[in-house]
Amino acid sequence: MSISDISFHTFRNSMPEVITDTDVILIDTHNFTTTSIEALSNGAKEIVPLTSTKGGIANRVTLVAGDNDYELENHPEYMTKDKVNNQIIGIDSWNGSSAVHDIRGRIQGDVNVYLGSLTNAPAIACSLENSDSITFILAGSGGNNPPEDVLTMQCIIQFLYTDLDSIPMVCSLYEQMYITSVLDIYDALYEDKKELGLFGCPNQHAIETASKIGSQTIIPKMNKNGGFIK
Repeated sequence: MSISDISFHTFRNSMPEVITDTDVILIDTHNFTTTSIEALSNGAKEIVPLTSTKGGIANRVTLVAGDNDYELENHPEYMTKDKVNNQIIGIDSWNGSSAVHDIRGRIQGDVNVYLGSLTNAPAIACSLENSDSITFILAGSGGNNPPEDVLTMQCIIQFLYTDLDSIPMVCSLYEQMYITSVLDIYDALYEDKKELGLFGCPNQHAIETASKIGSQTIIPKMNKNGGFIK
């Protein structure tokens, strides 16, 4: 293990002025990052983060998904192979894709940006186990840290220090932690599941997908155009 520095920041709250010489892992567990991983695993060519569609969309985008009023919603359940295979998908997300653009404006030097979720936590940890520095960016919700994003960061860090033989046991442990430190919190916060509050309220399929820890080996990495490929 060679990681000498692990830090984290929250989008819209505690972002550093400059991000340099580090590997960045962006986390938006219940929407953008899990949705992107699901899409790439089902054959999407690239994920293009969008902050708005009003000013036009990059010509390479062939399909648009978003948080509201789009053909596809920004949730994993819509990223099925019959819809996304061979597509370049623009995702308009209030937190996740907006955080990508913010990160791009701050990076200098040798910086790689990856998308992390509970679904690919073991894979991304294994791929970065020899990194010198890792910076976690939690997409959050209005500058707040939803419990699922915090748990995902903790999970990835745990896997950084876990040997291969112990990965199944750690996956099982965090599946239980997801129930107690995420689902139980949302149940307590929202009697009405359609209510939006401090963290928003995830849909059921997003919850079911995110809880499948280690189910994906896709590690989306930012390309020179600001999109993500596997």
